[in-house]
Amino acid sequence: ACRRLRAALATFRPLIDRTKTDPIRDELRWVARSLGDARDAEVMHERLRGLVEEEPFVVGPVRRRLRSTYAARDREGLRDADELMNSDRYFALLATLDELVADPPWSDQANDDAHDVARQRLRKERRRLRRRVEAAEALTERGGSDYDTALHDVRKAAKRFRYACEAAEPVLGKDAAKLRKKAKKLTQVLGERQDTTVTRADLLTFARAATEEGESAITYGRLHAREEARAEELDG
Repeated sequence: ACRRLRAALATFRPLIDRTKTDPIRDELRWVARSLGDARDAEVMHERLRGLVEEEPFVVGPVRRRLRSTYAARDREGLRDADELMNSDRYFALLATLDELVADPPWSDQANDDAHDVARQRLRKERRRLRRRVEAAEALTERGGSDYDTALHDVRKAAKRFRYACEAAEPVLGKDAAKLRKKAKKLTQVLGERQDTTVTRADLLTFARAATEEGESAITYGRLHAREEARAEELDG
């Protein structure tokens, strides 16, 4: 919800007073990042747990290490989320959003034809996505962390385009719906690609910790290789 709100305020920025909405976007970013930690731990644990179940060569207390590590992260994330959602800053944001809905600070451009405005904003978001794709393509041969970062930027741009299409659907109908579906497929592929990046980093951490404690790290290496192969498959 935070990401959709941020995307809408960015996409339709010319229609609303930015001096009011830019600070709101900053606060929404703060909430999304803070709440994301707990969710990320849950998603990564579920992904790696599935990989371990499919792995025929599990050596050492792999499941226990995964369980204890992600449980600790989950507890920390939930504690931070609880603190955030009971903070004065969070309730101030909710009040500001209520005020924004009750009395939107429209600009003069908000009086333009809705079809024209919606198409114009979607074209702009589509160009933004295309630039991100071209930047990632330029790094294809190099690979590595720069390429991973570029693909993550593509994913964020694709999400923003998808949310823009959702917002424009009531006005543009099937045209926006078709674009939304394509953007959703792209974000799903890139989302799994990003998951492989995070899990590979976690697996390296697990392997180092296991080695330091005298455990075998071979299973983590095998899982890392599988995630690497999956990332290459998705890149194709």
